Amino acid sequence: MENNKEFLELKNVSDYWAKTLWEYENLQRNQNNVYVAFNFIVTVWHLTDWYFKAINPEDTFGQQKVKMNNFVSSNPIVEISEHLANGAKHFELTAKKHKSVKSTQKERYVQKGYWEEDYTEDPITIYLNKDFHSKFGESVKLQEYSKNLIEFWNQILKSADLI
Repeated sequence: MENNKEFLELKNVSDYWAKTLWEYENLQRNQNNVYVAFNFIVTVWHLTDWYFKAINPEDTFGQQKVKMNNFVSSNPIVEISEHLANGAKHFELTAKKHKSVKSTQKERYVQKGYWEEDYTEDPITIYLNKDFHSKFGESVKLQEYSKNLIEFWNQILKSADLI
């Protein structure tokens, strides 16, 4: 990996978008699987990094970070993905900027282990903090949120002529 760039066939934002879509399709087939949900959330959040590198290739890391932070704070749907991804990756969030998500939960009809996994639907639900209720409601199912997130990024990447 020369200069820590690229990873095999992941060389540009278009390649990373293809990976994001692959993760999304996997999530649609495995909506209740927390491992698949984790992979999707982390991947779609890091699409933000790839996007800002693509549209600002000459910017320093610091310049990209400022632009990215402004973008995130003006797009609540992305802010939620940042909060979820960083919360999942780092186990405990310490950055005060993460205010969008109150909690996540797998909605179970019975206790875990009562039936085999996938015997019933156990939708993953994202509970949001009050400031985000006006945009998404008190809670949103991961399936609906992920669809909206894919539509958002599709529009952003097309308007930047990146896909």
